[in-house]
Amino acid sequence: TTLVTNSTNIGESAFENCLSLTTLVTNSTNIGESAFENCVALNSICIGNKVRDIGINAFLGCSSIATLKVDKENSSYDSREDCNALIKTSENTIIRASYNTIIPNTITEIGADAFAGYSVLDSITIPNSVINIADRAFSGCTSLPSIVISENVQFIGANAFAACDNLTTVYWNANNYRTRGFSCPFPSGVTEFIIGENVEKLPAWLIHYMENLTSLTLPKRVKSVEENAIGNCNNLTTISSLSLIPPKAANGAFENLCVSDITLYVPTESVEDYKSANEWKNFGMILPLEAAGVDNILISGNNQSSIKFLRNGQFIIIRHGETYNAMGQEL
Repeated sequence: TTLVTNSTNIGESAFENCLSLTTLVTNSTNIGESAFENCVALNSICIGNKVRDIGINAFLGCSSIATLKVDKENSSYDSREDCNALIKTSENTIIRASYNTIIPNTITEIGADAFAGYSVLDSITIPNSVINIADRAFSGCTSLPSIVISENVQFIGANAFAACDNLTTVYWNANNYRTRGFSCPFPSGVTEFIIGENVEKLPAWLIHYMENLTSLTLPKRVKSVEENAIGNCNNLTTISSLSLIPPKAANGAFENLCVSDITLYVPTESVEDYKSANEWKNFGMILPLEAAGVDNILISGNNQSSIKFLRNGQFIIIRHGETYNAMGQEL
């Protein structure tokens, strides 16, 4: 079914659960909250130049959107660069994406529920312009296997990656991240958490409840580990810290982590410094990196990836025969 509207207003929940609706062409000035919520067959949306206000959750649960276009004369919303997304122009925020969206490098926020429910989404690139990833932004993206968090991301909202059941790899490059609340933004199924070589701080609640994470590497530029940064990863057996100077670890940096059962690998010349440093000294064994085989340290238990350390402390990642840098970019 195709719906064409030119009325001034589309009321709240007006077409909610309209299961036969496949195409929407609208030039209504106001689209109410939840107006098209759970229209699960809705595949194509065209927003006209007169649309001025779109209420929250207007397209929530519309999990089949392949095409999303906004008239170029619209002053409130846009779909710049043919990105297949609905963008609030004044805020550079994606308020609803399609499963074909390519995020423009002018976007600063991925809004609440922007990609929620797209079970066919299997890859997405977050550009460096993005500062905020809002609540539930990617929730329910069950085919998404990995995510690269770019260096300028400062906030990730609650449940941003909830129910991303196949999300197993996180590339973390954010350097100015500010923790909100008391929960980890990533799902428990993560098996590889790869920290970029330019990261200097591990924020609170970054790595928690990752039951399948067996090892973790901190690059040489990491200078601080905040309270509760790493915890409740019950199968974590090794941590490698490449910094010659032990990063400043806050009290409780490894909260609810049985560090007495974890082996810590550090530069040879720094072993004694780590043994006397706050929090680090509590690890069960502190050994030189050479003891781990510094040229080839396995970072996950599935034998699919390895890290090869270079002399300057930088590293590359080998996955399925392909080579990547710490930001997940193929070399």
